Amino acid sequence: HWYSGANRRLSARQLKALEGVPESHRKMFMAQMQQDSQNPDQIVHEPCAITCRVSPSFMRVGHIDLHSRRVRQAKDDPEALPAAMAALSAVVKHTIFREFLPILEGGGVQSQLTAEHCLALADSSADKLAHMVSQWMRVGFSQGNFNADNCLVGGRTMDYGPFGFMDNYDPAFAKWTGSGEHFAFMNQPQAAFVNWQTLMNTLAPLIFHLGGTGDQITASVERATGVFEVALKSTWRSKLGLPDEHTSTDLFNRFEALLRRSEADYTIAWRQLASVVDIAEAGKKDEDEELVACMEVAFGTISDPDSIVRRDLLVWLRDWLSVLEEAYSEDGQFRSVAPKLRLTNPKFVPREWMLVAAYNAASKGDLTLVMELNHLFEDPYAEQSEELSRKYYRRAALEDLSRPGTAFMT
Repeated sequence: HWYSGANRRLSARQLKALEGVPESHRKMFMAQMQQDSQNPDQIVHEPCAITCRVSPSFMRVGHIDLHSRRVRQAKDDPEALPAAMAALSAVVKHTIFREFLPILEGGGVQSQLTAEHCLALADSSADKLAHMVSQWMRVGFSQGNFNADNCLVGGRTMDYGPFGFMDNYDPAFAKWTGSGEHFAFMNQPQAAFVNWQTLMNTLAPLIFHLGGTGDQITASVERATGVFEVALKSTWRSKLGLPDEHTSTDLFNRFEALLRRSEADYTIAWRQLASVVDIAEAGKKDEDEELVACMEVAFGTISDPDSIVRRDLLVWLRDWLSVLEEAYSEDGQFRSVAPKLRLTNPKFVPREWMLVAAYNAASKGDLTLVMELNHLFEDPYAEQSEELSRKYYRRAALEDLSRPGTAFMT
């Protein structure tokens, strides 16, 4: 795609790479030749580039929905309906071939499409979408405009337009001012499920045409409901360091409330839990100042003994540690918790204030910060050097939390 100078800014903002989230972007850039003409409305001259996205497919829910709408529009037209249904069938078969080939059981594109193939596509897409959005929640990523047109059937992040990573925790966080509550951070699992429901609705006419039943569709919807719920609960459980068989709802709800009330840094708060476990391993879990000092980097100043946040946080930390000690009661098991937490909760995410500094410097020909961030995100779960930690493992400055183009986008 040809872009304006905004391509440079967008490119710097896509240094997300190895956070472990399913995504489509792998980019290459080429210099543009000098313009021969001058646009009188162009006030600022900026370098441009070509961006190439790579993915097994770019089949969006909206692509299939388009053909399904044509089927519905043609339902009373016996001449137009067969062609519309054939087109819907072709795009569904192509999607299965590109994204979920095993469904066709070795037959490839020559397979005769069945209702069971369509239902298997829906189930497989639910699995992928649920996993993808749960990973967004894990790393504090807000897509910002997650409608069916920006949703790949194969469950990969593909639209990086108004996205952003969260600084201070806010369940209503979104970088784009037009996101609305329905695309806010904590509503993303529901948005993903709505997109999946749209997919199922688009497949329904074809499923019925191929002899499928309403009961089969209902069963698939009920299955998907459970898949999305389980994926999200599994994410919160892993961020808390709990084994699969443990219920994390109460602990998560209380911690989420603490994060919300104090506007704590989302990434740092979760990451520091590993250090709390280190303190407990050292036999210091009853020492308030040790625990408070560990969490202040995320929560800000909570050294005042009368602080309600401090009091509630200390109660929560000890309750959480007690659950962990019970869950990992066998000899040596507790030592595995901190490393596991550090592999689940990233230390670094590409925050907007980091990227703004990088692309502003790049616009002046200085790629030092771009290369530094590239190095940082080669392993965002590593501790990295003290210098990089001081520079990037910190709460955002107050001005960065309100500056247009950094705190939010129009």
